[in-house]
Amino acid sequence: MGLPILFPLSLALRIPAMTLSRMMSRSSWAMAAMMANMASPKRLHRAYQLRVDFEELWEIRDEEEARVFLRRWTRSALLSRLEPLRKFARTVREHMDGILGFMRWDGITNANLEGMANKIKLCIHKAFGFHSVSALIGMIHLCCSGINLE
Repeated sequence: MGLPILFPLSLALRIPAMTLSRMMSRSSWAMAAMMANMASPKRLHRAYQLRVDFEELWEIRDEEEARVFLRRWTRSALLSRLEPLRKFARTVREHMDGILGFMRWDGITNANLEGMANKIKLCIHKAFGFHSVSALIGMIHLCCSGINLE
């Protein structure tokens, strides 16, 4: 899947400099400079592989197995010389307890609670013209209970 992206770059890196200069017009030198500063195909492949490996985390349901996986993955990412991945690995290590909480509580998140809080905030914003709090509470019950008035 990563080969179509990597192939043109690897082909361009194999062209000798003199041939490249003959092939390009003056406006294309910016593109050549950008290609020279890009990561090598091996480094791009390594970044892609680490991303794919990280996705395996969400299939793990055992907390200890996930802890071992995260330690192994973050060590591998920190040993790579790719600074964005190293920064992400440090962030994962800082928040490891929260990530493992997802496995501890069998994949339950607070997304439903956050969604309900946003609905209530929307109701409060709509209720600025109401004269009483009981009208606001009634509107919250109506909006959040699933009752349909159609």
